[in-house]
Amino acid sequence: MLPALLISSLPILLCSLICGSQLDTDTLAHRLWARQLVESGSISIAENGVYDDVSVYYPNTVAKPLPLAAAVLDELAGGSLLEILAPLTGILVILLAGLTVRRISGEDHGAVCLTMTVLGFSPVFVAATLHGNPSIPLLGLLLILSADRERWRLPVAITLPLIRPEGLIYSAVFLVRKKRYSLLVLLTLPVAIWLLLSRLTAGYWLWSIDAVRYVVTAMSWPTPGVATFWPWAALRGLLTIGPVLAAAMLLHRHGIWRWRWAVLLNMSLLWLSLAGGSLVLPRYLDHIFLLMVPWAVTGLAAPAGGNRRIRRVAFAGALAGVLIPWPGFLRETAFHTALTPELGAQADRGWDGRLAVNELLVPAIALDADITDPSYRFLSIDRAACEYIEEDSLLALGVDRVVAVDHPLYLPAHTREYLSTLERIRIDTLMTGEI
Repeated sequence: MLPALLISSLPILLCSLICGSQLDTDTLAHRLWARQLVESGSISIAENGVYDDVSVYYPNTVAKPLPLAAAVLDELAGGSLLEILAPLTGILVILLAGLTVRRISGEDHGAVCLTMTVLGFSPVFVAATLHGNPSIPLLGLLLILSADRERWRLPVAITLPLIRPEGLIYSAVFLVRKKRYSLLVLLTLPVAIWLLLSRLTAGYWLWSIDAVRYVVTAMSWPTPGVATFWPWAALRGLLTIGPVLAAAMLLHRHGIWRWRWAVLLNMSLLWLSLAGGSLVLPRYLDHIFLLMVPWAVTGLAAPAGGNRRIRRVAFAGALAGVLIPWPGFLRETAFHTALTPELGAQADRGWDGRLAVNELLVPAIALDADITDPSYRFLSIDRAACEYIEEDSLLALGVDRVVAVDHPLYLPAHTREYLSTLERIRIDTLMTGEI
């Protein structure tokens, strides 16, 4: 297993060494909040639950208990711990996946190696790992829970919801399936922590529910609708684990695994949330499809039996299917690797008043500029565009410069059109023609 682990870890290690830090805006926002907490003893995301005041910068994400705790440890350790923990967590999850398939396949060494290789060489998994995405530790804990060890049940079940809200679904379904109904009351603890964190940081118990709807409107996120969610989710599954493993998961009895009801509930709630004005990003589904890999590989290996030729062809097809998204991943990674020093240069230049920029970029610039509280130092240009704030109002708010990044995510069509109407405010466009 060790050689397979070493080979499977190569993409994560090489990307980390060559590209440097790839932490995404969600992780950097938690680092910013951790710095604020360590320096001032509190976190201020919003006041009195207000989320639609364009004169105040609000993050496009919400504080998550366990990622925030990790960010606080990172800050106390000098600010480099997350860059180490992210790849190590990914490698640990690869190992856990190998141990899982060894248990469910009956010591099938080939299936173990394929599972670890599929995960390690999946660009979806590598990207989530390098970005510090909470879906990776969530996946790891779900694999631990799959082992069904008595001593791990309760600690893992309580910890899952502290990583991401959907962790509550998996913990509850697991406890119900085990008929441990009395333990369900303990899941109110992570729920209470989530609510309290929103109340302390934003002044409103349910702030994140209202704020996310505004973010969807203002930033034009590429999210599916109620009618397109299920086809979109199926396509995301195909891109994540490939057509061969997807077919093995659907067609073979061994692929119908214990998490099916939790997954169905998770996806159904995401679908229903779209009707309420929320959004669904690909990373909300990644842990679902990556969790399928050990069982899909076992289901793929079983029909081949001892026929080595069939196994080799099936395994090669499974691995090839996972590699399909690599060109897009490399293109995006190269873009963001080049963007990082550009944002650092903008921070070094400094500014008077407020800097208008896409809100996804604020945490990185704020951290480089040693700004602890970005609330009144930045203005979300996408929100200004959504509400069509007049240029005189921007000047009155102290906006003296706009930084735009030429990328569909950071410069959506409505923002580009809005910027073309500004005549007196300087606009610096970065990364023109890079993608």
